Amino acid sequence: METEAMQPLSQRQASTQTSNRSAQSADCPECGATGWKMIAGLATLCDCAIERRIRTALPERYWRAKLGDFSGPAYELVFDWLLNPSDGLFITGPCGTGKTHLGAAIARQYITKGVNVKLVRCADFYRDVREMFKSQSPYAESDVMEPLEKSRYLILDDLGAGSL
Repeated sequence: METEAMQPLSQRQASTQTSNRSAQSADCPECGATGWKMIAGLATLCDCAIERRIRTALPERYWRAKLGDFSGPAYELVFDWLLNPSDGLFITGPCGTGKTHLGAAIARQYITKGVNVKLVRCADFYRDVREMFKSQSPYAESDVMEPLEKSRYLILDDLGAGSL
């Protein structure tokens, strides 16, 4: 069974564009499907538009990931970092401890605030780079790198896995 993450870049881009169009055509009672609502005389991004951005940026499994799903030291350290971000945040731990879920929660937090963030599974990035250098590649370096360069924050998931 092929998941979206296993698809080549061109297929993932087409799938995302199709799902965005269908999500935007849904009627929202707050904004009338425009993506904007008025609050105190100011145009503000509607919750439905924020959710569309989250669904574009994150795998379906993590659409509902929130920082509130965590407690204790992990939550405190990440929350402190979010308040005063430095050059990077490295999250490590054994398999199944919620690192990807935490990365998705961080991404959701930023997206909710209107910050451009990208969560990338490293194995997918490595595959796209290898594909890019094939002689008959349907896309160029900019297809792979530009979405990453445009993001204010880049979350690399499973760094070191799938690099062969």
